Amino acid sequence: MRWLLLLTTLPPTPTRHRVGVWRKLQRMGAVRLRGSAWILPEAPETTELFQWLMQEIQSFRGEATLVHVDRIEGMTEEQVRRLFHKSRGVEYQAVEHGCREILRQLDRHRTNQRGSVAKLRGRLDGLKRELDRIQGIDYLDPPAGRRTRTLWETTAKRLRAAETRPRPTGGRHRTSLPPRGSTWVTRPRPHIDRIASAWLIKRSCDPDATFAFADAASGCGRRRCGLRQSTASRPRHGGPPR
Repeated sequence: MRWLLLLTTLPPTPTRHRVGVWRKLQRMGAVRLRGSAWILPEAPETTELFQWLMQEIQSFRGEATLVHVDRIEGMTEEQVRRLFHKSRGVEYQAVEHGCREILRQLDRHRTNQRGSVAKLRGRLDGLKRELDRIQGIDYLDPPAGRRTRTLWETTAKRLRAAETRPRPTGGRHRTSLPPRGSTWVTRPRPHIDRIASAWLIKRSCDPDATFAFADAASGCGRRRCGLRQSTASRPRHGGPPR
């Protein structure tokens, strides 16, 4: 395999030039070989990146030399590859850690609310962007990249299942209106709020609804309750409906 070796000499001041060059080399995926020598696999894309950086370095009176080499004395090709795998491996591990944290939250059932799922979706989308960035500068396609991609896809599949899962409804919430003509039960001596409730039911929900009164013991028990649907469709003879 052929390699590109960039040798640089940067002026000590201003320091922003040195920091800028270092950041650009990091974004390219270049690996420091020794001192001020940086290496990338040879390809049209990487050659263009190094040539562009050379022009920038020379623009602020630095020095840069680009060398095409077949091998590096004192290092085998596998040792050079390991430099790249080590550099990208740290970044892949950060993405894997984020995916596993999302899976742990899904396993702990912390996403019963839609807001929690939305937060996890935002985090997973951010991990996807980071993974795309890493693989975009990972020129050697190591196993760690494929493993991380598989883990991300597994996490995305689990999260999609959580997003499409029906929301649990509480015991007091109704998913539909009672049948037409139902009898509604409330405590005796209603005040304005329960009178208004009966008016609203007759006007908007069920014009054929009927209403009955039950004392605390037989109807609502000791707990406070408003209008509620009777368990029977019509009253019993000799007493209030149940």
